[in-house]
Amino acid sequence: PTTSSWIQVQSFAQLVNNYNASYFGGALLLNRHELADDIKALLNTRHWNGESFSALLDKYRVTPEMLLYRISQILPGVLGIEHIFYFRFTHTRDLQSVMLTKELNMTQTLMTYGIGINEHYCRRMIPMRFLNSLRRQGGGILSGAQIIQFVKTGDRFLLLSMSRPLSLSEGRGSAIAVGIKLDRRSKSLIGFSDDPRIPVSKVSETCERCPLTDCRERVVSASIVSRRKRLKEREEALRRILISQ
Repeated sequence: PTTSSWIQVQSFAQLVNNYNASYFGGALLLNRHELADDIKALLNTRHWNGESFSALLDKYRVTPEMLLYRISQILPGVLGIEHIFYFRFTHTRDLQSVMLTKELNMTQTLMTYGIGINEHYCRRMIPMRFLNSLRRQGGGILSGAQIIQFVKTGDRFLLLSMSRPLSLSEGRGSAIAVGIKLDRRSKSLIGFSDDPRIPVSKVSETCERCPLTDCRERVVSASIVSRRKRLKEREEALRRILISQ
């Protein structure tokens, strides 16, 4: 698994203490067994129930970040769903771009870990759409589900996502998502994994790495794809020259 978090770290001890405090707070407010039962009930229904998902916030009186992070801790250990990831995105101060501020990746699929700092995360993913809605319209907490399929690998994930405005920064928001890889194990536990009411989107890691040519959400050109294509064409041309000699 890979993890990243954009915080200023003074020492390794600070990082460990931050993690321990976060884990303790989540465990204190969100009882492991009670929340596990609620997650099982949510996942076991034949159709996606967004109201039941949102109701967990009121039941436990926690923020979306705390709820979804705690869910990411419980899914592997309690339910045996091991191939998951957790993302938290926030607006930059000028609201013109988005930062990945926390990441946990327990899958073999390339997500955003190690992606260039100036690249633009795929706007087709539901947390990005939530952030765009918050920036344009404001409002309160948003929640929903989406199935994404990575263009390059074909891997499919169920995203459970929530977002909220940041109280001290007008127009800025935070969006969080837990992704569950849809394999044989997870699909046996998720009754609504084939619910046609859940939107399905083909995605890539970033716009720069996306080969799709008909994407309305694209914010910049596929510069890395184009660069790799030019390099491959150059190598092929050199190979032909060498063969002909």
